Amino acid sequence: MPFGLIRDARIEECAACERKFDLNYYRRMEGYQTLHAGEQLHFWPCGLLERDFSSVPYVWADLHDTPWDRGPREVFFHNERCEEAYCLSGSFDYIDCESCGRTVCEQNPANGWHVQFREHVDLGYVCLRCYETEILSNGQPREDFEGSKIDGGMFFSWGNLEPKGAGFEEVTGFVDYFVNGAETAKPFNRHALSLIDSGLKVITGYERLAIGGLEGYITMFAKKGSG
Repeated sequence: MPFGLIRDARIEECAACERKFDLNYYRRMEGYQTLHAGEQLHFWPCGLLERDFSSVPYVWADLHDTPWDRGPREVFFHNERCEEAYCLSGSFDYIDCESCGRTVCEQNPANGWHVQFREHVDLGYVCLRCYETEILSNGQPREDFEGSKIDGGMFFSWGNLEPKGAGFEEVTGFVDYFVNGAETAKPFNRHALSLIDSGLKVITGYERLAIGGLEGYITMFAKKGSG
């Protein structure tokens, strides 16, 4: 067989350092050793497709670029240092959701700034898919509205289809409500607390909001606490 034609090879490239390796190398070598157990044969890394391919151990991760991905990307790394460099670089880190356990990019890589996690008082640091499921069922926790800034809430689909589909209604006076600091956030939060105290569930839908919630437009939604 001409050098380089290994039919069962599966060549992958490290996502961090771009070194290539054959995922099937060790399984194939074990098979060769078993097949020729009685012979004085040795199989060295030259059995790889190219001599610069690595046969050293590798690691892989199942990564989600967004919380709504249908399935993960299977990403391979030359070693654990490469995995850390790729997944925990300080920007676009991949974080384990404390609710579903999936590893999701903390910021949406498609737009570069949309944070895809929320801190929830009961659930911990969770991805937006889990957070959305929680607040559409139970509303936001009271703690989100006890400060002087906008905490919690999220962007929904255009037209806020998700909260409306879950039975939430827009709260008069707080539709497309402009916030630009404590002075405008406090009235919003006070009204949300009054609704919660009266037995309603409340959530905040982002309309157009700057990074960190410092300025923009939001809408308050509420529905009866049962169901």
